[in-house]
Amino acid sequence: MKPFRIAAALIIALGISTSAPAVSGQDYPSKPVRLVTTGGPGSSGDIISRAVAQKLSVIWGQPVIVENRVGAGGGIGAGHVLTEQADGHTLLINSSAQAISVALHSNLPYDTLKDFIDVTPIAKQPSVLVTGTTTGIKSVADLVALAKSKPGELNYGSAGLGGATHFSAEKLRLAADIDAVHIPYLSASAANLDAAAGRITYWLSPISAALSLVQDGRLRVLGVSTAQRSSIFPDVPTIAEAGIPGYDFSLWFGLWAKRGTPDSIVSKIQADVATALQDPALHEQFRTLGSEPMSMTSAQFAAFMRSEVNEATRIVKEANIKVD
Repeated sequence: MKPFRIAAALIIALGISTSAPAVSGQDYPSKPVRLVTTGGPGSSGDIISRAVAQKLSVIWGQPVIVENRVGAGGGIGAGHVLTEQADGHTLLINSSAQAISVALHSNLPYDTLKDFIDVTPIAKQPSVLVTGTTTGIKSVADLVALAKSKPGELNYGSAGLGGATHFSAEKLRLAADIDAVHIPYLSASAANLDAAAGRITYWLSPISAALSLVQDGRLRVLGVSTAQRSSIFPDVPTIAEAGIPGYDFSLWFGLWAKRGTPDSIVSKIQADVATALQDPALHEQFRTLGSEPMSMTSAQFAAFMRSEVNEATRIVKEANIKVD
């Protein structure tokens, strides 16, 4: 059994409680709420989780405690939430990995689409296509032309095999029809340092992770991954504007509850998160990460989640990504 499945299976084996107390939305929350985040301390996911937790604790009049449970592509945190009661007092905050894992792992010890309720998205942020300033590459067109002239010779990084940064890079490679070699790293900071040093040719970095090296003049931003330009780099074109039509990729974060959580509680959580996301101070916290709030109903988020799973499945198949 692979490490991903072992780790998640051990958590599930601790015992999933299927009974939930008879609680209505009006009584919720009746005790402290735990937000289990799959992001490590100091990551974008962690910072976003803590910002939302602070606002919700005021709205709910209960402590909202963030727990970091990192590993197995989000499986550690997801599996832990499934061991708790389905009463809304233990919730999951995960990134796009929640959708990617469905496409990537054929033998998960749980069914992501059936065992979780898609409650609400929280935020999204662009990635930036970066290269070291010593490479001589000054635009997306330069990068594509160089890759086509040297098929299989350029390399690109990611913050981990099968993660969102890997998927954004594979989507770019497929859209640009180029042949390059994937180099996975253990963190965004490691990939950025090697890009700055020229040890990898390019990669798509979370915008917050690349910012200091861009400001230091060691990384050059070639394009922004989303359909709209970033307020942090307003003069940098989107990748689509720069010559790869239709390219659009966001790193997004959402909130999930264990299946069986009463509809009235799910509705209250969704509505209260939407209220929290309207706070101007929260917007400013997100802005420093290059992020912006996302707002959808639970039904809209469920449809979005399935579309993301379908897109991830396409990329897995076309790029022949294998991790199991």
